[in-house]
Amino acid sequence: MNDKLNSNQFPAWIAGNWFLLSLPAIVMLGYDASTSERVDFIRISGLICTWILLLSLAVTPLLRVLPAGNFRKYLRKNRRYLGVAAFFYTLLHLAYYFKEVRDIGKILKTFVRFEMLTGWISLFIMVALAVTSFDSSVQKMGPAWKKLHLWAYPAAALAFVHWAMAGNKIIEPLIYFVPLLALRFVARRR
Repeated sequence: MNDKLNSNQFPAWIAGNWFLLSLPAIVMLGYDASTSERVDFIRISGLICTWILLLSLAVTPLLRVLPAGNFRKYLRKNRRYLGVAAFFYTLLHLAYYFKEVRDIGKILKTFVRFEMLTGWISLFIMVALAVTSFDSSVQKMGPAWKKLHLWAYPAAALAFVHWAMAGNKIIEPLIYFVPLLALRFVARRR
């Protein structure tokens, strides 16, 4: 299947990917709009963002350790969609944060708090990655595109620090990040 779009077609697999990736957001936004119950959507959106970001970062090591087959082809073809989805869930996380705080002065003060600054820097890195996640950017930037997109790893590390420090928990973030590190180690050894 060709992953380049022309004006006459929108491949069903792209629509299916975006539907699956947006499903948690649709459920969250629908539930949020239909209830007055207090739900920690900041935490939920942050978790989903982290899961998708870690999955996108796991693609390369998975490609090294999985046998050849359709799943490997699927992962290779859809890696960028995962990264872009992680960015959009980061924006949703930020929107829920803004909704809760509702004070621009308080939000600006978070830039001097280390646990929040790490989240902001991670977001800014992800903005650069998201705006260059198009085929035209890959072609225009050439090898520089891959170097830029290696910044996904520092963005993930900063997200880990943000999560661990802002939530005053280290165990939960480790549960998600250690398997990725182990997978990368195993893939590198191969």
